[in-house]
Amino acid sequence: MDSEAKTIDSKAESVEAKPIETSSTVNLTFLMISGERKTLEFQNTETIQQVKKTIFDAWPENFGTKPTKFLQLRIVFSGKFLSDSSTLKSI
Repeated sequence: MDSEAKTIDSKAESVEAKPIETSSTVNLTFLMISGERKTLEFQNTETIQQVKKTIFDAWPENFGTKPTKFLQLRIVFSGKFLSDSSTLKSI
């Protein structure tokens, strides 16, 4: 019985833990108050401020009137306004 236990233990010692690989990109779908949607791809290291700038630069005509500055945009996720300095990875 001891030899079985040693064999099991030695097998367990040879198992290496590997980190789980995660994607470095994130697809975000934006839903406007009008009901229109737009999906854009971002790096998970981008800040909310960078995301706002990208949305502003790619503003679709069907989203209605474009704000005068990208900083006027507010992004809500799970009922919370996201801080401009937060990264996508942190939320």
